[in-house]
Amino acid sequence: MSARRKHRLGLVVIVALALALAAAGVAASLSLASGGMDAIDQTDWQKVAGYLDSYIDSQYNANDDGEAGFLVTAAELKNRIDSNGDNTFLGEGDDAANAPILVDVLNTWSTWLPATSLRVAWNSDAASQVNIDKIKTKVANHEAAGFSTDIIDYCLTGHTESVVTGAYGAIAQAGGFGSTPPKVYDLKWGRYGWNSGAHSYTNTKSIVGDTLAGSTHTAATNGVDCSGETTDAGMTRCVAADALAKVGAGTTPWDAASDGNYQPVDIRSATIDNSNKTMANQTSGSAYVTQVPLPDLFDATAAGYQYIDPAGQKVFVTNRTQHTAGIAAVGLTMLGYDTTFAKWGLPEWNNTIGEQFTGGAGYPVGTYAIDETAPTITNGPTVTPTNDGAVITWTTDEPATTMLEWSTSQGGPYNKVNDTVLHANHTATLTGQAAGTTIYYRVSSYDGQANGVTTSEGSFTTLRQVNHTTDMVYYMPWYDSATIAGWQGDWLVIDHIAGAGGVDVEVRINGAQKATNTLQAGESWTPSFADVTDGMVEVICWDCKSSSDVLAVSQRTLFKDTFNETLALEWSDLGSSWAFPWYDNNAAGGMMGDWILIANPDSSDATVDITVGGSAVAESPVTVAAGSVEAVRVAASTTSGPVKVTAQGSQMLMVTQRVIFRNSFNEVNGMMTS
Repeated sequence: MSARRKHRLGLVVIVALALALAAAGVAASLSLASGGMDAIDQTDWQKVAGYLDSYIDSQYNANDDGEAGFLVTAAELKNRIDSNGDNTFLGEGDDAANAPILVDVLNTWSTWLPATSLRVAWNSDAASQVNIDKIKTKVANHEAAGFSTDIIDYCLTGHTESVVTGAYGAIAQAGGFGSTPPKVYDLKWGRYGWNSGAHSYTNTKSIVGDTLAGSTHTAATNGVDCSGETTDAGMTRCVAADALAKVGAGTTPWDAASDGNYQPVDIRSATIDNSNKTMANQTSGSAYVTQVPLPDLFDATAAGYQYIDPAGQKVFVTNRTQHTAGIAAVGLTMLGYDTTFAKWGLPEWNNTIGEQFTGGAGYPVGTYAIDETAPTITNGPTVTPTNDGAVITWTTDEPATTMLEWSTSQGGPYNKVNDTVLHANHTATLTGQAAGTTIYYRVSSYDGQANGVTTSEGSFTTLRQVNHTTDMVYYMPWYDSATIAGWQGDWLVIDHIAGAGGVDVEVRINGAQKATNTLQAGESWTPSFADVTDGMVEVICWDCKSSSDVLAVSQRTLFKDTFNETLALEWSDLGSSWAFPWYDNNAAGGMMGDWILIANPDSSDATVDITVGGSAVAESPVTVAAGSVEAVRVAASTTSGPVKVTAQGSQMLMVTQRVIFRNSFNEVNGMMTS
């Protein structure tokens, strides 16, 4: 419908149009003059006009003489395929949410734009069923990936792309690219606007047209044979392919002698005007034109096409540039008009009118591979369950999106967590689930062209909730196996020292499950974890208090050439106040570091006071979040004691002191005082 009026395709309008066509001698079905093939009938003609009108209405913007809604500039496209500005297009760190389906319609050219999705010939090949199906598949893939479904066409200068854009716009509205029509745009000035090129405007001639008899002209008919098409989308595609073969790349007629058979149609105007009025801003000559606003050109109510004479005249469409002129020209050609358009827009005829092209943006072109290969998941997915969800990681062989689909029912329906920023390393985090819930999941990654890979469904169970009445939990503040810092090894030693049967044991670090095992009475387990530097450490013996089973848990570490072993403490052995005899960070004496590690396994954050020799240190008080650990290193030179660590809110703490003396390491538990 028109941008300025509601478009009603009611019975009255259809009947009125049918009567008008009948009165003008237009049959419901005509044949090509040359050869007897069945034409599209009156109903299909009206449908094509309606799809063209729907396309115009869906994107029309009155700015820039109505061109703004159909153009994407080079800078805008650059931002869509290089969001992080590193000149690597749809690469690592780029957000592909706005990545378009970028179609090069000049596939004979030796170089093309990065991130191009498809290369076709601009003539009827662009609307072949094969290429329409390829674009339809890409639209579906973009939807699945969470990307934009916008189609952006480009050629060399913006001429041939404009007619393809008009054809694709109608096909989109007819359902040729899926049930939800994508938007279709021109890249402003084509390759010239993206990279380089120039054009001179030296003409100040008038646009001359015949003086037109009468005020209203009959509608055209289209003689193309599309009788084999069984759907509206197929019929519209067929008509579009025929039109692309006819409309050409635009025309540059220069004088009245050769232009006498053209009817110029100016689509810049705000209202329909067929009074043979001189075009605004014309400086010389007798420039007679028909003025039809672009939103009215294919509208069933305004019927702007009725002001264009289909009999014997070539229709010549103009606007400030070639872009929407080409869109209108191919639309009129689809309806049976013999149409061309101003090849460089109005400045080609009069360099005081319209918008002149002055040069490209200088972005790169090249012989880029058209990527149709999905990423490969090279590692993972690895699931680390948490109390209320999980952290799931995987890697791909190229930058791609991070998508997690999950459900509490096997087979779905799935909820979706999607990050459209392209990375090779992927982390998806699920939260908000109840403890002990089984989650079914699958992960997907799509590259910048929306080629995607999806895993089969897997499952995991969120961590059980600890109950200190029935479960035994042993705590240590920290785990460190980062060999780069001098750590040669870090092992947990877990012994089932009392009890008759098997017990289920789980190791968590920073709330994430690291390992599980079932230990029989008298059995030992020594788990270790590569490249983990994190805390706090929890060793949970499920239902051990209920069954009177007991574990002995320690942590053994190798630091350079030294060995240390520290006992873990069970929840019932924790307290809110701890003490150590001494603190020494005197580097001159060989002390390389002295840290107080405060783990808070309680359910609320703790504000913790630290004193040394009876005085609060500058770092006190320290906030230790529930379930986390803080390592406090006194900045000022301090050699004194005793050290006292106290939770203001009486939260249960586990506190140790770690010391590096020259090349040796030692860790001791504090003394619980309350």
